[in-house]
Amino acid sequence: MRMNIHPVLVHFPVALLTLYSVLEILPLAQWWPKGNWDFMRSFLLYLGTLTLYPVLLSGFVAEDLGSHNGALPYHKVAALITVVIFTLASLISLWRKGHDKGVAVQKVFAVLGLIALVIVGTLGGAVAYGYYNDPFTSMLTSFFGLQ
Repeated sequence: MRMNIHPVLVHFPVALLTLYSVLEILPLAQWWPKGNWDFMRSFLLYLGTLTLYPVLLSGFVAEDLGSHNGALPYHKVAALITVVIFTLASLISLWRKGHDKGVAVQKVFAVLGLIALVIVGTLGGAVAYGYYNDPFTSMLTSFFGLQ
């Protein structure tokens, strides 16, 4: 019997990358200057991005394991966009090591990544639980014309 491990795996990178995005967006170094924020952001971003790839693969496997609704194609596209955003954010972060160039670009990618996480998660919830699970899911799926 094949099991769908995608729901188990997906929450780990979502947590890491959500926390990374919040740390990148907020000026925590100004509020708590003694914190090692660069290390923390880098750790969360790189580990979160690396773990997105097995999650993406498990999602493609899960597609063949059960029934799904019309939100699945949108969820897949949103997932791919999310992986691209955080992969680019990781590459930019690696490029920025040692200098302060690209700070604004890094923050833009953090905001875009956070938005992408919300959209892909909401669409994933719509695939798993239906369109009317909560008001935000209903609104987003209505926006995509799925209802």
